[in-house]
Amino acid sequence: AILAAVEIYKKERHASRVVFWVPAYFCNEALEPLRSRCPWLHLNFYDIEPDLKPCWDSIRPSSAETTGIVSLLMIVHFFGFPNSAKEAMDFAREHGMALIEDSAHVLEWIPETGLGDFVIFSPHKLLAIPQGAFLTSRHQSHRAPVNQSVGSPGIVDWRWLAKRLMQRLLVGFGVSWHQMNRAVNGSVHWNDHGSGGLGNGDCSDFSLKLLDRARGSLQEIKKIRRRNYEILLERLGDLKSCRILFPDLPQQVCPYAFALLADGPLDRIVSRLNGVGVPASRWPDLAPEVMAQGGSFGRTIAIYEKLFLLPVHQSICEKQARRMADLVSSAIGPA
Repeated sequence: AILAAVEIYKKERHASRVVFWVPAYFCNEALEPLRSRCPWLHLNFYDIEPDLKPCWDSIRPSSAETTGIVSLLMIVHFFGFPNSAKEAMDFAREHGMALIEDSAHVLEWIPETGLGDFVIFSPHKLLAIPQGAFLTSRHQSHRAPVNQSVGSPGIVDWRWLAKRLMQRLLVGFGVSWHQMNRAVNGSVHWNDHGSGGLGNGDCSDFSLKLLDRARGSLQEIKKIRRRNYEILLERLGDLKSCRILFPDLPQQVCPYAFALLADGPLDRIVSRLNGVGVPASRWPDLAPEVMAQGGSFGRTIAIYEKLFLLPVHQSICEKQARRMADLVSSAIGPA
């Protein structure tokens, strides 16, 4: 969907080159389609503040318009929480840029979001569907579907079905899916890119049917996710080696995950939690350009080296959420 937004904007503006400003705290794998399919795209990264808001001073758009070159700015509503959309829109307008809002972690429209020229949703990250993303636009000329094809379940759908079946079987036998997944894949990183793949506009008929069925359950899903977040919020507020990134849960927010910042070695903390059955994960790898220029992205890298995530998804019942909170508290230790 991000790829589609960039291509649409380039075509509309008859541009030969697009300068794309992306937060340095962004999954590198999600950028690969842009790198491989857009030789005319120049990726620029900007640093973020400790609360994940943009560091505006690190965004340096061109002061003069150049024929054939246009600029795009992207902000991310991390973990379902609104993130400076109004400020970003004002900044973009001041500097002649278009704004993309990445709402992939957002379940539905909420206040303080949806102001950008393009808004992206990825329902497969919050709902039980294998793939699919939506690109919306404020411009009438963008209303037509973008690179969408539907049909019978494809390989992504079958892999998703097999994975969910395996999860159910392992849980039924009392085996931790997350521990098994880590043992097989050797990774403690959160799978944020999803199964569909960024830039792949295809969405099977199977996924669309599952999405249509889920539409009537959105408020219940939101209610459960908020309940699980609030349980973790209540029980983990006194941890001595971690602090909660978002200690307040606004009324309209449906949280994607529960983010904490570790004061100690992150890998050791995540491994300790995984060892007691808590599915804690790190954020996926950052772009190599960001890691290679650590001095320019010091705040981002500091967050990357501290932040880990706990799940709050709707398949977790209240008892499981409380159990997870107790295990985290025991493994890390209260104040």
